[in-house]
Amino acid sequence: MATNKTNQASPAIDMKDYADKLVRCIQQLRQEQGIADEQPISTYMTNTEVVRSVLKQYRPYIEEQTNTADLVQVNPDAGNPLPQDLPQAELHVGDQTITIAISESGEPERV
Repeated sequence: MATNKTNQASPAIDMKDYADKLVRCIQQLRQEQGIADEQPISTYMTNTEVVRSVLKQYRPYIEEQTNTADLVQVNPDAGNPLPQDLPQAELHVGDQTITIAISESGEPERV
């Protein structure tokens, strides 16, 4: 008789999938704004449970993949809103909506 086994790896897989979604969203914002890949950026994300969980495991990966020099979690409910003058995108991750904004940061890396 077959038994139902829960996949123990699924939370980790979900977090990796969420990290990849964040990377794709940031890269799309970068492309829409004409910011070159070699140009470092500052990335702002609303501070949600999913964002905290993903960043706990995948912050270096996200920063490297998006050339983010400064990753800032903002909490609009605590009076710390996203900078309104920056390009923004909303991303639905799990049951939460994350708002992401980017801006150019510093000098391009020399390769």
